[in-house]
Amino acid sequence: MKLKLKLVVAAMAFAVTGQAFAAIAPGSTGNGELFFSIYDSVAQTSYVRDLGIDMNTFIANGSTPGYSKTFTADALLTSTYGNLSNANLLWNVAALDSTGGTVVGGQRYLSTSNTALATIQNTVNGNLTSGFNAVNDYVNATNTRVGDLDNTANNSYSATAADGFAYFGSGFMNNWRGKASFDSTAAVGQSLGFFALQASSTFGLNKIGAAGTTQFGNANGNAAWTLASNGTLSYSVPAPAAVPLPAAVWLLGSGLIGMVGVARRKSAKSAA
Repeated sequence: MKLKLKLVVAAMAFAVTGQAFAAIAPGSTGNGELFFSIYDSVAQTSYVRDLGIDMNTFIANGSTPGYSKTFTADALLTSTYGNLSNANLLWNVAALDSTGGTVVGGQRYLSTSNTALATIQNTVNGNLTSGFNAVNDYVNATNTRVGDLDNTANNSYSATAADGFAYFGSGFMNNWRGKASFDSTAAVGQSLGFFALQASSTFGLNKIGAAGTTQFGNANGNAAWTLASNGTLSYSVPAPAAVPLPAAVWLLGSGLIGMVGVARRKSAKSAA
């Protein structure tokens, strides 16, 4: 009986520990997970949430018409920022794979931004590498922290400036610690486009250009992430617009309805 009790206690402890230290897959895994960050530069606090979607899965679906994802606010986000009405708050979504070194396509990065695609393409390969290192520091530092046990599926974490690289304003910043040619953040209530970046050549000073940058979306429009003031984060890809029926079809339908009405009246007279 005592042995069984010890095993139960050990299992419970393992389960709690597993929740507490559930990690965001960083770039060093070769297939990093998407994560959502929000921070207050004035109060110097930040929050990170593992979205539980790996890069390969997202890339395969992220431009599919009608594809969508929704993440409601968890307890840690609510307790940290309330209803997110603070004007100082900025947020973004990202993921990375830094295992391929500097070879063409060896590094992959997913990032939000409202910057024009042409500007994002001005990022040079060398800065992409440096940016990866910076964001990996941020993810790895975050993973050392104890997560929110209320969010049992995929953990979330909070940090302050005193926590070093685990704080968004130190470990990530809005532009990969100054390495990106664009701003990856937006205010609460705003939407952000989503981009896939990769090294386009082995020459560090070369721009990644069109070969190294694509925007998620399709012929129906660009995909977007949106963070509402209630803390709900959503991703959506435009679906095809409904094709209106030609006027001739409507006229045909009206004619058929009219014919049915005439036939009914004739039938009614005959019966009388």
